[in-house]
Amino acid sequence: MGSPILTANQIPIVSGKEQVINEPLDVDGTTYRITGVSMGNPHGVVFVDSVADIDIEKIGPKFENHPMFPDRVNTEFIELVDDNKVNLRIEAALLKDFKVKIETFMSGEAILKAYKFGRKYDIIFMDHMMPEMDGVETTKRIRKLPGGDGKNVRIIALTANAIQGVENEYIAAGMDDWIFKPVRQEQLKKMILRKQH
Repeated sequence: MGSPILTANQIPIVSGKEQVINEPLDVDGTTYRITGVSMGNPHGVVFVDSVADIDIEKIGPKFENHPMFPDRVNTEFIELVDDNKVNLRIEAALLKDFKVKIETFMSGEAILKAYKFGRKYDIIFMDHMMPEMDGVETTKRIRKLPGGDGKNVRIIALTANAIQGVENEYIAAGMDDWIFKPVRQEQLKKMILRKQH
């Protein structure tokens, strides 16, 4: 996996623009905002207000086979988990420029309940310190979900814990990476692009 390619004809994306960033795309009668990138194969990053409103299994193949993407496309869906409403609003606002589908939760229990109801995610930005069940324990439980639903999701810790060696705890729990707070948009962008295969 090399550097991200944003040039439309190199991804490839059929577009009259040099780059496709936060551009409208009509899929199945709905207009989404999409950002195109390649890390060896085409990806479309789509942010919406609520992932709960999207039937991923139904709409995913329609993105994948859209005429805009002659070599097909992988569509990324992203979700935030944090116990602090202010942090959630800030993080959601930072991600909104990417136009990916966002769903926010106030606790680890809430996301586990969403999984029980059949929700699936591509990336979870997981707050480390949450009441009752912290992000580390939530990650362990997601990884052990029946049917393997939690094995392939990419989980990124959001943490204010800068203690040396904390990364080992995240790795042992099954987290894929981490970002130290305060979170900046450029960090989220790099993490999204880095996690695309």
